[in-house]
Order: sequence, then structure tokens, then C-alpha cells
Amino acid sequence: MELSLDFLTMESLRQAGLNERIEMILEKIKEKKIIIVNAKFNPREEAALIEQTMKHVNKKFPGIEMCSLSYDELVSDRNWLARLRHQIINLLTGSDSGLTIIGPAKIIKEIKREPNRIRLLTK
Repeated sequence: MELSLDFLTMESLRQAGLNERIEMILEKIKEKKIIIVNAKFNPREEAALIEQTMKHVNKKFPGIEMCSLSYDELVSDRNWLARLRHQIINLLTGSDSGLTIIGPAKIIKEIKREPNRIRLLTK
């Protein structure tokens, strides 16, 4: 079985409205692609994605698996001053730096979120 990964920037996703973004993500996942985004989805985006996914669930499409890590979780060994500087920059720029992985439940066996990494197991 072929595994396809799509790397997307949050900037490219945010050019569309939230509903358009979600539909684009769901279409890619229905094409059996795993999506990696260079940002952590905010709770509103995650909730909207899950809500829309549930509307599409059927025998052919069992749903999605999703996991996010913030930049601070990915780089946990930085000193407190570097973390504070990064948080201030995020507040000023509205950035949600980190990583989000979304994929079809048929392909992703398990996503394990560990302190500073994500482990992805496929079927």
C-alpha cells in the first residue's frame, strides 16, 4: 500500500475560510493522504474539523486521527527566557507554531503523543 504525505503551511490554509479549509483537509484525507501542518490547530479549528468529520463518517470513510504539539512541546529543552520570548512573539503575531498531523483512520493505526514528539504507526 502506498503512503502519501502532504506538507501544508498554516499560512496557505488560512487563505481560505475555516469551512473551506476543513473541506480541503477532508478531501485530501478521503484520498488516503496524511497531512502534516507546520502549526498547532487551535481548539476552535480542531472542534470544527471533528464536527465536520462526523458528518462525513460512513462505511467507506470511518473518520480521522489527529494529533498536535506546540512548539514549546517540540523543543522542551530551551531555557525559560527563550520560551518567554517565543510566547511573546506568538502573542504579537498570532502564530500557532508547532505541528499537526491528520490522517485517515483506515491508514493510521495509532498516533502517540509523547512529551516532545509524535509517533505515527500506520496499517
